[in-house]
Amino acid sequence: MISLGLWPDVPLDAARKHAASARDLRAQGIDPSAHRRAEKAALRLTFDSVARQWLSSREALIKKEAIVATTCRKQHQILERYLFPTVGARPLKLITAQDLLVALAAIEAKGLGDTAHRARRACSRIFNFAEVRGLIDHNPVDSLSGALEPLQPHHHAGITDPRRLGALLRSLRKYRGSRHV
Repeated sequence: MISLGLWPDVPLDAARKHAASARDLRAQGIDPSAHRRAEKAALRLTFDSVARQWLSSREALIKKEAIVATTCRKQHQILERYLFPTVGARPLKLITAQDLLVALAAIEAKGLGDTAHRARRACSRIFNFAEVRGLIDHNPVDSLSGALEPLQPHHHAGITDPRRLGALLRSLRKYRGSRHV
């Protein structure tokens, strides 16, 4: 037995369509009420909840010293500041590549190209995390590989003269200031 809804709220033709789809599911060997419960549960899985699960799994890697705590903290800050307000409350299965592109383009529009690329990588890892656990069927971030502006390399000058390098090393050895960062 499955409830299709109350009569005034659900018209007869809609109830017939629901009943036909339930019969089709039954013919495929799928329990329609279990299928409906699974769909509702999938809609409760939001980007925010899965991202927090992913972050907690990253904290376990920090304890094993597989990753650095600073990296995890930066990823958490990017998610909190830029992605949770825009796509955090949305069900994970309903988030499209275009939804993510809008959020990433907003970050990029603020002049934060590097942060936008970091946010894209974090989203990709979150969706991979969900895909491996069977929560979603595909990773929508995969189609965004060339969507952001490429980052321009920043070249830093280096000392190439051996005498100047020696002077730098001697001055570093003599330095007696504080070491805290």
